[in-house]
Amino acid sequence: MIGIICIAGWRLLVDLVDASSNQQLIEQSSHSHHPLQYLSVTAGNGEWPTTRSFFQLIEGTIAIAAIKMPEDNQAGKRWIVLVYETEGETTTLKLNLFRKVSKAYFVDTHERPVAEGGVTIEDSLIEFEVMAHAVASICIEFEHGG
Repeated sequence: MIGIICIAGWRLLVDLVDASSNQQLIEQSSHSHHPLQYLSVTAGNGEWPTTRSFFQLIEGTIAIAAIKMPEDNQAGKRWIVLVYETEGETTTLKLNLFRKVSKAYFVDTHERPVAEGGVTIEDSLIEFEVMAHAVASICIEFEHGG
């Protein structure tokens, strides 16, 4: 239930949610504070169905903090994904992406590869572990042409 209270020109959004999961609270808060923004364009000659997602969380108690292009400007070829664990327990994260992944690895804050941690890749699905209360940055490299 969402309600809006107006007091002296100020609007306050009130939303009642199930507080048993930090992940659900973060997701609901994100929907309220960061509404979906879109830009309408005419249809192109694309081959993918309009229902396909570019990024889907399959499993894991994490919140996605950012999806960005790397600082070296490799637009479209690589993404940096920043996540953090929400429930205080080590979790295995599974993400399904919009195209085949050729390589994925942990990076530091300067986007340099780090040795610890492993990422499993199977076509467009990646899987890795995030420790309790931890933040993880992953660089995802996509196969060319897909």
